[in-house]
Amino acid sequence: MEEARFTKSAKQLRYLFVTIVVYCEPMDNLQLWEKFKEDMSEDILYRIQKRLPLGSERVEYNEDRFNECLIQLDNIVMSYANGKSLSYFNLPAPRRKKNTI
Repeated sequence: MEEARFTKSAKQLRYLFVTIVVYCEPMDNLQLWEKFKEDMSEDILYRIQKRLPLGSERVEYNEDRFNECLIQLDNIVMSYANGKSLSYFNLPAPRRKKNTI
């Protein structure tokens, strides 16, 4: 992850992160998340900034940006690990909006 953060996109980093967590069993998944969460969320931040009018304040990383990243990671984990979620791997569970009818 350390080397990849300089050459890979945020999306590619998310897939690499999931591969490491699911198949390599690192000692501390939460520490890995904390260290690279900004790198894995960079495209989310950029997309939000791009939607704002010119001259708007700069968008910063915050819990909502990281939660969106966690949702994407959780979706990838479920496809890689037979429906298991991030919490199975001792990672924060994303807050998902509930569907209302």
